[in-house]
Amino acid sequence: MKVVCAPDSFKESMSAAEAAAAMTRGVRSVFPDAQCVEVPMADGGEGIEQVLENASRSVEAGIGGIKIKVGPPIEVST
Repeated sequence: MKVVCAPDSFKESMSAAEAAAAMTRGVRSVFPDAQCVEVPMADGGEGIEQVLENASRSVEAGIGGIKIKVGPPIEVST
């Protein structure tokens, strides 16, 4: 089974990456053989810098070996 864990952050509690990792742990506690793809998201607020930085790289989607090139690297500042 393949599961995409694509949460937004939990304001002032947990980043989107931390939430995706927690979701992966939860899925694997029930389905130990599951293949989880962590894709942290953002709605334009908190955490957007990290999400954009990650999205600017080539990402292997993990679904049929498809590679997605989102675009050239971009500079972000906080």
